[in-house]
Amino acid sequence: MVIELSDFIDSDNAPAVASELCRAVRQQRARKPVVVDVHTAGVASPSLDVLLRVQRTAHAHGVIMLVVARHPLTRKVFAITGLDRVLRVSTTMAVALHSSGGGCAAAGHRPANATSLGRRERRPAGGRTSQPFRLRPWFAL
Repeated sequence: MVIELSDFIDSDNAPAVASELCRAVRQQRARKPVVVDVHTAGVASPSLDVLLRVQRTAHAHGVIMLVVARHPLTRKVFAITGLDRVLRVSTTMAVALHSSGGGCAAAGHRPANATSLGRRERRPAGGRTSQPFRLRPWFAL
């Protein structure tokens, strides 16, 4: 399963986001990684708290959680806070999957049954989406 974080998580929506993501992780079968794909250019404290809570839930259920931090600023926040030593942070999906032991996922290679990201949804007026994440299935590892 891939969890795409595409919008800002703040203190108002963090509890609901964490609860929903933890529920999704609990439903994931062990030995199949959950990838949190962070699309934002930075993360704040509520986002970091959500990631840690999801990681604890994953660990408790025998699920590997991987984080893809695409933006250099996001990776810098993980490094400054020390979370890059707690979370398994990678720069791309291919690197994350390769490091999980899920096989050689060469850059640019997409398994036949992987789902496409597609176009991003248009944001409503005000710039905020009602849900700062999207769950999508990945492939059997």
